[in-house]
Amino acid sequence: MKTTVFLAVMVAGIAYAVGVTIFYETCNENKCVSRVSKCQLTGACGCTLENCTCCLNCTLCLAELWDDCCACVNMCKPRNLSSTDIASYSTINDLRMESDWTDTLFNALTQVDKPHPDSHWTVERVTPQEEGVNLPGLVPATPSEGSTSDVSPSSKTATTAISVNQTIVPIDICTVAYIKICLGLEKCVDACHHMGAAKYRWFHTGCCECIGSSCLSYGKKKALCSECPND
Repeated sequence: MKTTVFLAVMVAGIAYAVGVTIFYETCNENKCVSRVSKCQLTGACGCTLENCTCCLNCTLCLAELWDDCCACVNMCKPRNLSSTDIASYSTINDLRMESDWTDTLFNALTQVDKPHPDSHWTVERVTPQEEGVNLPGLVPATPSEGSTSDVSPSSKTATTAISVNQTIVPIDICTVAYIKICLGLEKCVDACHHMGAAKYRWFHTGCCECIGSSCLSYGKKKALCSECPND
């Protein structure tokens, strides 16, 4: 009996030691314990990466500690994923539009396809298909005559349209702005808010995509920040 108890204690001790070792290899306990405890108690990180039903709440809860603490809640991307796979993971949300001027501001900042080299963002135009939106009767529209690549398509005839009862109804082209450098989640939210964006997509590689109100969904699902590597 004593031998059995002794062996059980030994096994438990080894398992505990192994567990602690793994924990320290993947999770910064000293830095993360307080925030992780809070997120677990509130249920913000109570899902798995596979179903990801809590991913938004978890990233918001861990906030600036996401990179350091995601391993503590088993929400980090598996190491065997390629850079392309990792870059596809993102957090999306809407931003509160305080007034019409915010939309006007975003349109003004993204008016040209190639902003000044000193600007902190690049501009992309996104079709409904690229957003993953399937609209019945979606047909190409004829571009405006004499259009140039430097002018926002949103200020001219849209490049896509939907046919409703044989009537062509233009769709405003979706415009997104990619912040060039890597940002944390909170800084991404602030950057997009200050630009007057309606939504944002924050990739877990640190790439930040600010999305205009004309977008039907959440912009492109690709991390295209020019100075933020996808790894």
